[in-house]
Amino acid sequence: MQKWLNASEAILEMVVLKLPSPRAAQKYRVKYLYEGPQTDEIAKDISECRSDGKLCMFISKMFPTKDFSRFRAFGRVFSGTIGTGMRVRVQGG
Repeated sequence: MQKWLNASEAILEMVVLKLPSPRAAQKYRVKYLYEGPQTDEIAKDISECRSDGKLCMFISKMFPTKDFSRFRAFGRVFSGTIGTGMRVRVQGG
């Protein structure tokens, strides 16, 4: 069965063909992604997937470094741009 229908390829193809792009989906998902006022600058940046907007990302996991002096984070960027070595503030809810 796996030679005929490779699961990883089938799932990837289904995601590509069936799920909306982030640019299309964030227009209607912004009300679930952002708890602030839907009329402010951040909400607009998220709904338009603006790379030049304010940084807004969802952190799904944080890992401490070996010396516990800082954390490494894994997450998805909704607007803005993040780079190696950037200092950001993580706000929790």
